[in-house]
Amino acid sequence: MYRYTLVFSFILFFVFSIDCLGQNQHTSCSSNRYVTDFFSTVISTKNVLFGNNTTVQGNNTDLFMDIYEPNNDSASTRPVILLAFGGSFVTGTRGEMEGLCSFFAQRGFVTVAIDYRLYDGPVFPFPEESEIVDQIIKSVSDMRAAVRFLKEDAASSNTYKIDPDQIFVGGISAGAIVANHVAFIDSDDTLSTVISTAISNNGGIEGNSSTNLLFDSSVNGVINFSGAILDTNLIDSNDPPIFSAHDINDTVVPYGNGFLTFFGSNIINASGSSSIHLKATSEAIENTLIAINSNSHVSYLNDITASNNVLNECTIFFNNILCPTTLDNSSIDYSLDTVNLHLNSTQTELNVSNIKEYKLSFKIFSISGSLVYSSAPTRTNKITLDFNYPSGIYVVKISDEINHLNKNVKLVKH
Repeated sequence: MYRYTLVFSFILFFVFSIDCLGQNQHTSCSSNRYVTDFFSTVISTKNVLFGNNTTVQGNNTDLFMDIYEPNNDSASTRPVILLAFGGSFVTGTRGEMEGLCSFFAQRGFVTVAIDYRLYDGPVFPFPEESEIVDQIIKSVSDMRAAVRFLKEDAASSNTYKIDPDQIFVGGISAGAIVANHVAFIDSDDTLSTVISTAISNNGGIEGNSSTNLLFDSSVNGVINFSGAILDTNLIDSNDPPIFSAHDINDTVVPYGNGFLTFFGSNIINASGSSSIHLKATSEAIENTLIAINSNSHVSYLNDITASNNVLNECTIFFNNILCPTTLDNSSIDYSLDTVNLHLNSTQTELNVSNIKEYKLSFKIFSISGSLVYSSAPTRTNKITLDFNYPSGIYVVKISDEINHLNKNVKLVKH
């Protein structure tokens, strides 16, 4: 079983609360939708044409998507997760995403597996940097066309009952690289010459893989499974939330800054999930990184226990975006305002007063985002936690999973 660490972004002096008081919940929200297998079966629509373009070698290619929906769903609009396969931009098919798509569909999302153009030029000798960036941008153009297709459908027949304001993109490895650039490249970004040239050569920011340019390809969140980005400066405060998972010693896509590799050879510099997490945190973007203690590539999706852990955390992350806890006059008694934390005089113990005796669990994070303590849920009105840690800033995350409540508290140990 792989050990993993949850790393949360800290907003406003490194503290972010997912209570989201005053925000509206999505109309499809219910008590367990998005965080459990809410639907027992899934229906799929295969081979839906959404675009067309030419490859590096000039081969004309139709682009298709497969759409997975929760069966017998009464919700009138549902959020969408659009996923791209991995394969170093030279191999892979959308059919490989069927298991992942079915998982998310059973939890209440409409999930879409897409085609994107693969590199069909000469592999040896390896392509130049400009050629690799051009291939990435071609794939980005294809995913943007898929997003626009879904928005166009929502504005007309709405065949798939989607919410065009809740479209999340993601992928595995190369597919995650595509999704990251769809989410983070904006028209007002300062681009490097090589990225700017590739975008200009492929139809501009929106790309040229479909003609429905009355719709934009902006998205509302990203699922980054072992992906990277060419330049973290593309990430700014106006960009959407991102959920990431990555093997710490990944030798294919770097965990931090390093090289994308192909057959063991360094291909191009890129910034992996750890670097994305740090930049997103500095820009106050809601984000989570699960760091896997492994030297494999995407190990966590090949191990059932690790996969369940990662995918559960992923759906919890997006559930907190779609269905934030709201407080009104009828639910005020279910806030965590009555839970208070106090360090003892020597700052070695953390005393918790839990007046209403909620069943609470605790996680303590250092300022770097490392998890230093985690507890099982317990129900008592007074709790004492060990706090024998070095001086510094810590964030304590308090969770009541029964009522789906969370509270984050910043503590400074002198």
